Amino acid sequence: MRNPGRAVVGVMTTILLTITSAFGSNTYLTNPLALQYSGTDYTNLTTYYYNPTALIVTSGCNAGASQFQDARAKGAQVLEYIDPVELPSWNCTQANAFYSGASGELWSPSRMNGTEPLLDITAGSAWSTQVVNYVTTLMNSGTVDGVFVDVVGARLWTSVWGDMSTTEENNWTLGAIDLVRRLDAARRQNNPKFIIVNNNTWDRGDAVGFVGEWYVDGICLEHHPATQTTVTPYAARDYASLGHRRMVSIATSTSDAVAWAQIQGITHVSDQYPSSEYQTPNAPPVAFNVLNDLAYTAQFFGSTSASGTTPSSGLGADFKRGSKVSLGQSATLIELSAYMDGGGASTGTQSVRMELYADSSGVPGALVASSDERVIPAGMAAGWVHFTMPQTALAAGSYWLVIHSGATGGIARDFGGSTANTWYGNSDTYSDGGSNPFGTGTFGTGPIAAYGTYIPPAQQFGRTTIATTPSSGLGTNFKRGSMFTLGTAGTLSSLNAYLDGNGGGSGSQQLRMELYRDSSGAPGAKVVESAVVSINSGQSPGWVTFATPPVSLTSGSYWIVIHSGDTSGVARDYGDGASDWYGNTDTFSDGGSDPFGTGTTGTVTLSVFASYY
Repeated sequence: MRNPGRAVVGVMTTILLTITSAFGSNTYLTNPLALQYSGTDYTNLTTYYYNPTALIVTSGCNAGASQFQDARAKGAQVLEYIDPVELPSWNCTQANAFYSGASGELWSPSRMNGTEPLLDITAGSAWSTQVVNYVTTLMNSGTVDGVFVDVVGARLWTSVWGDMSTTEENNWTLGAIDLVRRLDAARRQNNPKFIIVNNNTWDRGDAVGFVGEWYVDGICLEHHPATQTTVTPYAARDYASLGHRRMVSIATSTSDAVAWAQIQGITHVSDQYPSSEYQTPNAPPVAFNVLNDLAYTAQFFGSTSASGTTPSSGLGADFKRGSKVSLGQSATLIELSAYMDGGGASTGTQSVRMELYADSSGVPGALVASSDERVIPAGMAAGWVHFTMPQTALAAGSYWLVIHSGATGGIARDFGGSTANTWYGNSDTYSDGGSNPFGTGTFGTGPIAAYGTYIPPAQQFGRTTIATTPSSGLGTNFKRGSMFTLGTAGTLSSLNAYLDGNGGGSGSQQLRMELYRDSSGAPGAKVVESAVVSINSGQSPGWVTFATPPVSLTSGSYWIVIHSGDTSGVARDYGDGASDWYGNTDTFSDGGSDPFGTGTTGTVTLSVFASYY
């Protein structure tokens, strides 16, 4: 199979050079990426990538292989490869299903991208609709975790791009944006956990292409060295995901993959080079790190439909306007969205951001949070514009979703209803952020089409109260736990223990937590283990969270276990009350044993609990 994306080659434009490339300071934990295009040799995949947080890309022919389902059962995430841009010469059952009828949906005028004819991805085309329908079926099938969308981006990087007229180029870019926008809309409606990664950038030298970044979880940077400073800034771009960023690099060597892992924004790396190596992955170039951002399903508050709304006139400069919405439960805000277009003018751009204000007696009051900035180009088609927010804890109640428009006026338009006194706005200089509080304004007709995206509150099972009695310093290479009952199925997000560092030992002690199924009143089969946490000597008592992969749990009884490492006597756990304790010796360095093994009982119940969605 050919290289799945000749996406980013040649010299990049200079638009992104103002973004600092953050070597050695990546704030995202990085995990291995595997491309598995062989339909026969799965040896390395099964040996190395049956692991939580691995990201695996199938080929266009083998996504139905049982090995991918086995990998998903072990916690890996699998993306099905699709190429909506070109009609391939090869065929197979999977590809034939995807490309059914595509030979009649070619780009006009007829053009070849390398050796393969271009397909018609113009906005709203029959072929684009077929792609959206195919991927929507995947979203609802539960067979893959997302799609790896080859070639789609702001432009093509072969000579065919230079052969296109300006009108053709614009049609291609706007069609690519329309495609990912529709895929994003489908996942928000059907499966918000679904991952979308495209193998191309959204940079074509102007603001038009960057709109595509608002609808994907990240992009793939393919076979560029980590020293290529014209490319590395794309890794730090703000791809508007639903809380599960996937910014990947297929590096030029193992050492280059390690270097890419240090670039700000990168989440997954592979060292499969050249593209002939995509048949089967190598050993992971970096270690696996716990990633649990798919434990929850994002939820929404506000108006998620723009049906029946009409556009405003071009938004005035240095002005903010918003409408009131209700949030029915406590939550963590991750994103605000507004339905907008660039129909206020024929040229130029306008900067906008969104802000969240608390309600104060029926008008906006205190500023709660502000988003990043979006640049709306003139002529942008109507659609949801997503604004990434800093994760912000919200209490249930009333809030105002506000659009704040920049110094250049009259380009962006919002959309709203026709009900009086459901809109409130005032003048506010854009450059220094939204005023706090909102300030006196005027009412108008609305409400604006806008909504917020949030992480719902996690639930817990276990003991969330703090026991009064600390243990002595925890011994080396030993695990101990207490049994609790989960009343309903859920997805695990973390394990938690009340601990301190007052055991009398010096230095620090490594701990992890593990979850075991109950087996006739004792711990049995291991379900999952957490990341390792170090407890420092003298650390004050408090709850310590141990991140875990997002493992599905059925209702039933489980043992929540603390496993202590090689250094002895630093950490202490807390327990009292009923006799609900079981423990045994177990070498820390090779993880918790499976099954738990024979142990001894104790006389307390530990202060430990699991969080789940």
